[in-house]
Amino acid sequence: MKANLEKLAKDNNLHLDPEFLKSLALVLNYGFQDQLEVQMTLENFIVSANLNRLNLREREDLVIRKYSRKTEVDFILFGIITQYPSKKPDLFVDQNKNTEPANIKKALMNLISSISSIEGTFTGRLNNEIIIDPIALYTEV
Repeated sequence: MKANLEKLAKDNNLHLDPEFLKSLALVLNYGFQDQLEVQMTLENFIVSANLNRLNLREREDLVIRKYSRKTEVDFILFGIITQYPSKKPDLFVDQNKNTEPANIKKALMNLISSISSIEGTFTGRLNNEIIIDPIALYTEV
C-alpha cells in the first residue's frame, strides 16, 4: 500500500525526497526557531511582532482555532517600534572589498555584517515592514 502511495505521489509530482525534507526542516528550525509571528497591514506597511508563547493566555493551537491563521477579527497591537524602513547604509560593510582589513575591529565589523546578511535570509525585515516589540495584543469586545 505504501509503495503504491509513493508511486502515485511521484507520478503526480507530489513526492518530495525525505532527506530533502529533513534538511529543509533543519534549516527552517534554525532560521525561525519556532517563532510565533503576528502580521498586520497598516496602509502600505506590514507590521510584524514576534510573540512569546509563554505569555499567551491560552495555548497557541486554541488561539489559532478560534481566530484562524488569517483572521477576520481586528486586533490591536501595542508595543515599541524596533525596526522600520530606512535608507541608511550598512556602516559595517567594508566598501573596498579588495583590501585587507586595517585591524581586528574592522574585520569583526565585516564578520558581523556577513552574519547579519545570512540571518536576514530567514528573518530579515522586508522593505515595507515595521517590526514591533509587543507589549499587548488584544481585540475589542
